[in-house]
Amino acid sequence: MQKKRVPPVAPGGTPAAPATKQSLQPHVSTPPGVRIASLDGLGDETLLRLTDVAHILAEDYSTSYRRVSTGDVPSIRLGARSLRVRAGDLRAYLAARERRRDDSVPTPWGARHAS
Repeated sequence: MQKKRVPPVAPGGTPAAPATKQSLQPHVSTPPGVRIASLDGLGDETLLRLTDVAHILAEDYSTSYRRVSTGDVPSIRLGARSLRVRAGDLRAYLAARERRRDDSVPTPWGARHAS
């Protein structure tokens, strides 16, 4: 005997519209097989795969994964195995990293050890 599926009820007592693939994924994602080389021309809501993030940052996949897992770069989990990064969040990360680089003034080696 198969159980009858009861549709969810929205506030107000009316049945909610069934979730469709389109309603579950409102953001644009990069198509499979396409490598993104830069953030130029991408909207802030575009979702990037970690391989694209690694390519944009010119670093290894494992380094990009570590940045995401530590929270340095905000991410979105789609399902159990899929991570995505919004292009806008990656832009903000790059801008913050650039500001840190500009704020740090290199100190000559001798200046640190002067008495």
